[in-house]
Amino acid sequence: MESRKTHLLISCLLLSLFLSLSSSWNSSVYLLDSLIRDHAFESLIGKQTGKLYQVSLPKNLSGIEASVVRLRNAQFWSHGINANNIFSIPPRTKTIPPVKRLVIVFVSFSNLSSFFYDLPTHVLIAPILGFSVYDATNISCDTVNVTELELSVTEAPISIVFPQVELPADRNSKIECVVFSSNGSVNFLSTSYSMSMCMAMSSGWFSIVVSPSSLRPPMVVMREEQGRKWRNWVIVSMIGVVGLALLCLLVGIGVFKKITKSGKLKEMEMKAENGEVLESVWIGRTKMPFSTMRRTQPLIENGTAP
Repeated sequence: MESRKTHLLISCLLLSLFLSLSSSWNSSVYLLDSLIRDHAFESLIGKQTGKLYQVSLPKNLSGIEASVVRLRNAQFWSHGINANNIFSIPPRTKTIPPVKRLVIVFVSFSNLSSFFYDLPTHVLIAPILGFSVYDATNISCDTVNVTELELSVTEAPISIVFPQVELPADRNSKIECVVFSSNGSVNFLSTSYSMSMCMAMSSGWFSIVVSPSSLRPPMVVMREEQGRKWRNWVIVSMIGVVGLALLCLLVGIGVFKKITKSGKLKEMEMKAENGEVLESVWIGRTKMPFSTMRRTQPLIENGTAP
């Protein structure tokens, strides 16, 4: 047991030294994966098959979370597995090569994701999550000769849900899933379900990234947002001013019509007061205006009466 602890301590020291001197994803993650695998296999000793267990890691890796499960291949084929509502491997998934029992180690780098690897062409906006599958037919503390397995899905793909995604302020940014394979290759895929899920066809390491070219500095985004708010305020103010002007115009037209009508009435009253006063006369039971008429006397043209 003492030799086991010594081996783990040396591995931790080598890991820290190697990570401080190297930025290679393939080498550093391979060493880190080996260390986590050793602790995972150790935590399964005397434990039940089919249950997910948390892996206790060294203090210098306290930012990393790991869990492990041992399954019979028949059970894995029939039911698949859901680990912490993050990793979901569907039923009808095969192991390559076929084995009787398998061990799956799930890992989350959490806030240490960018420390272990910095993708030059993209920016990580979610922690790196991954899982590895191993042959557990003859499981023991000795993991030197452990065989790593590949998975082959026959129906639905494997899904990885990211609980923490820091979406960029720029809504037009292109967000993608990145897949780091064990052979060192890097692939980019489209995200699903509100940009918080990646789909996979086998084991590996996954994260969500955004291209720096599509990102703009926060001050620029803030200024653009302030500019949009200012434009919206100006537009609303102009609409208010135009509406108020139209209201004033309508009120002015109404007042003008009222004044004009009142002036016409006064003019008619004045004309009525200055005009000829007609006398009244009763005709039957009706009182009617009456004007005395003076008929011009006719004149004889030749001055002689007939």
